[in-house]
Amino acid sequence: MSENQAPADASAAIDIPVVVEIEGVTPPTVFGRLSVSMDALWASMRHLPLDDFTMLAYQLFLTGPHAVENVIRLLDSGALSLGFTLAGETRRLKISRANPPEDRGGRAH
Repeated sequence: MSENQAPADASAAIDIPVVVEIEGVTPPTVFGRLSVSMDALWASMRHLPLDDFTMLAYQLFLTGPHAVENVIRLLDSGALSLGFTLAGETRRLKISRANPPEDRGGRAH
């Protein structure tokens, strides 16, 4: 398998717990599954008064082919923070692992 391909059983990777937030719109929220968090993010983003280009970009990022696998790959490098303008102010859509690798260390949570 090349490094750009998703694992054969992507469902295991999709189950990673994450914290997501849309600054000024939704509070930080923990989800047990990345796929569920991305559905929730899109459900919130699609109702915001964004320009057509920004709306399409977030729709593709959150719901497009291989969206979950792409976010998992990006999260391997750290938390995501994606900016957009809402009512003249910069806001951020944030996604991070709920328990980053450096915090796992075999401890019970």
